[in-house]
Amino acid sequence: MKIDQCFISDVLNESTDSHIITTIIDLAHHLGRTVVAEGVETIEQSHFLAGAGCELAQGYLYSEPIDETKVNSILNTMEKDGNWPIGPVSKLRQVASK
Repeated sequence: MKIDQCFISDVLNESTDSHIITTIIDLAHHLGRTVVAEGVETIEQSHFLAGAGCELAQGYLYSEPIDETKVNSILNTMEKDGNWPIGPVSKLRQVASK
Protein backbone atom coordinates (compact mmCIF):
# COMPACT_ATOMS: atom_id res chain seq x y z
CA MET A 1 0.00 0.00 0.00
CA LYS A 2 1.37 3.42 -0.88
CA ILE A 3 1.12 6.55 1.25
CA ASP A 4 0.90 9.64 -0.93
CA GLN A 5 3.46 12.41 -0.47
CA CYS A 6 0.73 14.92 0.42
CA PHE A 7 0.46 13.19 3.83
CA ILE A 8 4.23 12.97 4.37
CA SER A 9 5.06 16.67 4.18
CA ASP A 10 3.28 17.58 7.44
CA VAL A 11 3.82 14.34 9.34
CA LEU A 12 6.16 15.82 11.96
CA ASN A 13 3.70 18.44 13.21
CA GLU A 14 1.42 16.07 15.14
CA SER A 15 -1.17 16.89 12.53
CA THR A 16 -4.10 14.90 11.28
CA ASP A 17 -1.68 13.61 8.64
CA SER A 18 0.41 11.77 11.23
CA HIS A 19 -2.73 10.01 12.51
CA ILE A 20 -3.82 9.16 8.97
CA ILE A 21 -0.39 7.70 8.24
CA THR A 22 -0.31 5.50 11.34
CA THR A 23 -3.85 4.32 10.60
CA ILE A 24 -2.94 3.46 6.99
CA ILE A 25 0.11 1.52 8.18
CA ASP A 26 -1.93 -0.41 10.77
CA LEU A 27 -4.66 -1.17 8.23
CA ALA A 28 -2.14 -2.31 5.62
CA HIS A 29 -0.41 -4.63 8.09
CA HIS A 30 -3.75 -6.14 9.18
CA LEU A 31 -4.40 -6.86 5.51
CA GLY A 32 -0.96 -8.43 5.10
CA ARG A 33 0.34 -5.62 2.90
CA THR A 34 3.71 -3.87 2.78
CA VAL A 35 3.68 -0.07 3.05
CA VAL A 36 5.70 2.39 0.97
CA ALA A 37 5.74 6.13 1.64
CA GLU A 38 6.43 8.49 -1.23
CA GLY A 39 7.90 11.97 -1.06
CA VAL A 40 10.24 11.43 1.90
CA GLU A 41 12.63 14.38 2.01
CA THR A 42 14.09 14.45 5.52
CA ILE A 43 15.74 12.06 7.96
CA GLU A 44 13.11 13.04 10.54
CA GLN A 45 10.28 11.97 8.23
CA SER A 46 12.11 8.71 7.60
CA HIS A 47 12.51 8.08 11.34
CA PHE A 48 8.82 8.79 11.99
CA LEU A 49 7.77 6.39 9.24
CA ALA A 50 10.16 3.66 10.36
CA GLY A 51 8.94 4.04 13.94
CA ALA A 52 5.35 3.71 12.73
CA GLY A 53 6.22 0.46 10.93
CA CYS A 54 6.47 1.67 7.34
CA GLU A 55 8.72 -0.79 5.51
CA LEU A 56 9.68 1.19 2.40
CA ALA A 57 10.15 4.81 1.39
CA GLN A 58 11.01 6.77 -1.70
CA GLY A 59 11.81 10.40 -2.24
CA TYR A 60 14.56 12.97 -2.62
CA LEU A 61 16.14 11.88 0.67
CA TYR A 62 17.25 8.72 -1.11
CA SER A 63 17.60 9.72 -4.76
CA GLU A 64 16.49 12.23 -7.31
CA PRO A 65 14.48 10.76 -10.19
CA ILE A 66 16.72 9.02 -12.70
CA ASP A 67 16.18 8.39 -16.38
CA GLU A 68 15.82 5.04 -18.14
CA THR A 69 19.46 4.94 -19.28
CA LYS A 70 20.72 5.37 -15.70
CA VAL A 71 18.26 2.74 -14.41
CA ASN A 72 19.49 0.23 -17.01
CA SER A 73 23.11 1.01 -16.12
CA ILE A 74 22.40 0.48 -12.40
CA LEU A 75 20.57 -2.79 -13.04
CA ASN A 76 23.35 -4.09 -15.28
CA THR A 77 25.95 -3.26 -12.64
CA MET A 78 23.85 -4.94 -9.96
CA GLU A 79 23.48 -8.04 -12.09
CA LYS A 80 27.27 -8.27 -12.48
CA ASP A 81 28.41 -7.68 -8.90
CA GLY A 82 25.26 -7.74 -6.77
CA ASN A 83 25.84 -4.24 -5.32
CA TRP A 84 23.74 -1.10 -5.61
CA PRO A 85 26.22 1.16 -7.42
CA ILE A 86 25.03 4.64 -6.50
CA GLY A 87 25.56 6.73 -3.38
CA PRO A 88 22.13 6.93 -1.72
CA VAL A 89 22.38 3.37 -0.41
CA SER A 90 24.75 4.56 2.30
CA LYS A 91 22.08 7.06 3.39
CA LEU A 92 19.56 4.23 3.59
CA ARG A 93 21.87 2.24 5.85
CA GLN A 94 22.52 5.29 8.04
CA VAL A 95 18.82 5.99 8.42
CA ALA A 96 18.04 2.35 9.17
CA SER A 97 20.72 2.12 11.86
CA LYS A 98 19.52 5.20 13.81
